[in-house]
Amino acid sequence: MRAYNDNFLCIIETEVCFMKSKILTFERDYFITEMQLENIFEFRRKNIKMN
Repeated sequence: MRAYNDNFLCIIETEVCFMKSKILTFERDYFITEMQLENIFEFRRKNIKMN
């Protein structure tokens, strides 16, 4: 999951509302599907538990 660039983590950390669309598009032509987004949030939950 660390392969995502810092911009992703920043966007996710600010809890951007992603409910408006099931597919998000970010800068640099990155494309995140709903499933990948769930993986990122799961990754965050694991990291929070580890801290």
